[in-house]
Amino acid sequence: MFSKRKSIPQPATSGRFEIGRDGHLAYLEYTLTGNILQLIHTEVPEAVRGQGLASELAKSALDWAR
Repeated sequence: MFSKRKSIPQPATSGRFEIGRDGHLAYLEYTLTGNILQLIHTEVPEAVRGQGLASELAKSALDWAR
């Protein structure tokens, strides 16, 4: 027979990492629940795409998580 465990709700925090370039703002949205970091979405303005900003954002988020 399995025992039923009550899980304790973890508070969730939402935020984003941001990089400004040439007057434009690129960002990566995330949520953090307990020790689980969920990377949700990156947005890079068309004018600054192709410069590796999304990769920089993801690397920053993963470095922060470590």
